[in-house]
Amino acid sequence: MKSYHHKLYTHLLILEHIGLETSRNLVNERLPALSVLSVALRTGAWGVAVPVLYFAGLVAAPWTFQTVLCFWIVGSAAAALAGAPIWALFRPQRRDLRVRRGIGLLKLVLDRSWTWIIYCVSLRVIETGGRFVCAWMISEAAAGRFTFVSMLASLSYIAQKGVIEPIYYPRLSALNATEETYREFRRINLIVIIGATLCSVLGMVASVALNGVVPPDSELVSFGLLCGAFAFLALAQPAHYQLYRAHKDRPIMTTAIAGCVAMVVSAVIATWLWGIAGASAGMLIGSIVLFVLKGRAARKTASIQA
Repeated sequence: MKSYHHKLYTHLLILEHIGLETSRNLVNERLPALSVLSVALRTGAWGVAVPVLYFAGLVAAPWTFQTVLCFWIVGSAAAALAGAPIWALFRPQRRDLRVRRGIGLLKLVLDRSWTWIIYCVSLRVIETGGRFVCAWMISEAAAGRFTFVSMLASLSYIAQKGVIEPIYYPRLSALNATEETYREFRRINLIVIIGATLCSVLGMVASVALNGVVPPDSELVSFGLLCGAFAFLALAQPAHYQLYRAHKDRPIMTTAIAGCVAMVVSAVIATWLWGIAGASAGMLIGSIVLFVLKGRAARKTASIQA
């Protein structure tokens, strides 16, 4: 069973990285609608499908960790397929295909992208590591409940990553981007966070009404902590793009690693003490560490450039 889960985790990690690059390239090719679809499929749509199928009687309760993981993989695969319209742009021409040159280019890409691979892995741990901690330390049923609560709480982050960021990406990454652009991005982020968090609360209320049962206090506390965690992840993005525009790849990577380590250590300790609420507290701590360190690195970069 452990070997089977290990294979699923590996496939998921690969698909998550491909999905992230798919959404980025769709934005670069001026296809923001498909980018939004790709992000939605990778981050939220699959999570909505689980409760919908549950209420339709097609998924049994409690949701097993394996069920959640399989839906997650299917959503990530669908997100990669959303990039089909631009595949031809990256397909090598047969007449230009040279094995030796291809190996050299692959080595060059790996040499230049290892920083971003580490960053992506670290960020995924902060975003989704609580599910794995719950499955490891509590039970698969607890991981399923955590995933449901996390799906409701993450609406602000999904809206920011799936809608706001693709629209603002060309302006944020441009060399002539001004501080006013970043202030506008921060304001829009804050408005989206507030609005989407209210929608998350309404979603929780609707879930209680449909089920006719109020969740345990631990899940309600977890929901509140996760709303804060995803808000801080969204708030960290303006600083992220300031570093990205300045080609500060190393600070982007190191701040993500710091947030990842903080999340894992605190989540393991807090889950042992408080269960599912502790896993959520770990995610919140990791998000705050990422937000604080990335903001500090962005301000330091700005002061040097000034």
